[in-house]
Amino acid sequence: MSTSRTSFHATEPVPAPGSDQVPVPGRDPASASGRGSFTGLVLTLAMAVAALLFHPAAFAQQAAPPQAAAAQDGSPPSPGGGNGILVAYFSHEGHTRALAEIIHAAVGGDLFEIRAVKSYPLDHEQAVSIGKDEQAAQIRPALAANVPDMSKYSTVILGYPIWWGDPPMAVYTFVETHDLGGKTVAPFCTHGGSGLSRTVQSLQEKISGGKVLPGLAVRSNSADSSGDEAREWLQKSGIPLLPRQ
Repeated sequence: MSTSRTSFHATEPVPAPGSDQVPVPGRDPASASGRGSFTGLVLTLAMAVAALLFHPAAFAQQAAPPQAAAAQDGSPPSPGGGNGILVAYFSHEGHTRALAEIIHAAVGGDLFEIRAVKSYPLDHEQAVSIGKDEQAAQIRPALAANVPDMSKYSTVILGYPIWWGDPPMAVYTFVETHDLGGKTVAPFCTHGGSGLSRTVQSLQEKISGGKVLPGLAVRSNSADSSGDEAREWLQKSGIPLLPRQ
């Protein structure tokens, strides 16, 4: 009695009549066709994404500079690209400079030092003695430099030491030679015990059309540690503060 055994062999696919497809041994044409369709879909999607990314309008919107974006939302950039604030100060021994730099760090804007062409002696007594003579004669010392464009600023934070109950006369030179009309002026001073004296009233009398705010008075020996006091004054004055760093 003989036993029959059936063997199963893979057969080569036969191309359909009229087809130019040549069967490849070991490859299923249907599988190859599916992979081809998937590759085509990926290429189509890639081309669509590239067209979207590099479309001129999309690229222009993506590459718009910050100032253009600000203009689009209705808030034009501040004059000169700043925030419209100028911190101007006169300093002889460095106390007012220290306070001015603290204020500048709190509000940003521009920082300007008021300097006379003819420097005062380094000795305090000699300097204030000259200041007293200038005050008595109402001298306006020439300034070494001026702010080139005051139209950039809506707020001027003005600092000075107190000499004989008044700012040094160079501060009045600055006030009288720079147009502060229509601006908000916030005065601050360093002193040895006199406070602001009458300087706020004197400034208001000399600034035509400007608004002079209540001032800040800091004792000279504590000027460099007056950050909290300065920020509180600025906030009460309605001057925007930068975040603490």
